[in-house]
Amino acid sequence: MEEKKRFESLQCLRAVAAILVLWAHIKFALYHSALSKTDFIHSAAGAVGVDVFFVISGFVIALTASKINNNWKLFLLHRITRVVPYYWIITCCFIIIKSTSYAQHIGTAQIFNTVLFLPLLDFGHFVMPLHPYGWTLCFEMWFYLAFAFLLCVCKEKAKRFLIIGMASLTIAVSLLYNGEWVLPHFIFSPLVLEFCSGILLYSFYDKLLSKRNAIISAILCVGSFIGVLYFQELGWYDKILESAWLGWQRLLIWGTFAFTLALTFLYLEKRNLNLFPRWLMKLGDASYSLYLIQPITLFYAHRISYYYNSLLGGAFFILGTIFSAIILQKIVEKPLTGFIRRKAEKLFLKK
Repeated sequence: MEEKKRFESLQCLRAVAAILVLWAHIKFALYHSALSKTDFIHSAAGAVGVDVFFVISGFVIALTASKINNNWKLFLLHRITRVVPYYWIITCCFIIIKSTSYAQHIGTAQIFNTVLFLPLLDFGHFVMPLHPYGWTLCFEMWFYLAFAFLLCVCKEKAKRFLIIGMASLTIAVSLLYNGEWVLPHFIFSPLVLEFCSGILLYSFYDKLLSKRNAIISAILCVGSFIGVLYFQELGWYDKILESAWLGWQRLLIWGTFAFTLALTFLYLEKRNLNLFPRWLMKLGDASYSLYLIQPITLFYAHRISYYYNSLLGGAFFILGTIFSAIILQKIVEKPLTGFIRRKAEKLFLKK
């Protein structure tokens, strides 16, 4: 596979995933208005954007490892500096903002899962991190750690062992483990296999992107999206995290949509079809900021809906999230990530 510095199709797909997540969350901005109860707004189908992000992340993980010659230290450093500091900053801002309106109870398990990501202290049920959408980053960090370990142990065979190992252990835990400790259920949730599908997409990129496969993929994409709409209740992640059976359903239906959508976008780029507008790419660049900032804009949108007008609150949530994400990506996320990465490389990668 010819290495590329940037896949424009995947940047645009990030934007699509972010828009889907906005759709999933807008009902919370409307404060129980009649509009929030309509089928389109109340649907949880937009949560499939998370599955799309997981597939993209798997692809980027494999691409990043290939570019740095499977150097596990560099891989882990780049991934951690890209995700963690900015996430912690936005989380602190969110907690401070919430605390100005009412007392914020913070539990030990919440702090632990926010700082260290893995739910090592959870029994009976998964305790959400302080950031309402931080559960997805818990999956991200777990996958980074697992992949970095295999890169350290077996270098170029890491992708193969990761996919085989994750699939085998996920099946085993789903069938055999009934314990109260949450960690095995979480790290071997069927959702982690969506990352594996992204790695597979990268590994067989050239073979998969034929015209025949693209047509099949587009048909499966449409069919699976109908399935996403029909089984939209799978978007309630708290139920998915507590039920392996529901997790497998989401992987089969929602994961298929995410994988085939990514494959379709990559095919369009390979054929040099100019279908990726610059504004969508810019939104894709800001997708991480857009994802993280939503609880803050949602907090204010909810208040606008309550005190003034639900339509105004909904408009503020959509537009405020998009514009603040674009601004934050330029003035905070990008320079912060670059600065911390440079410092970390000097500190941890000294020869």
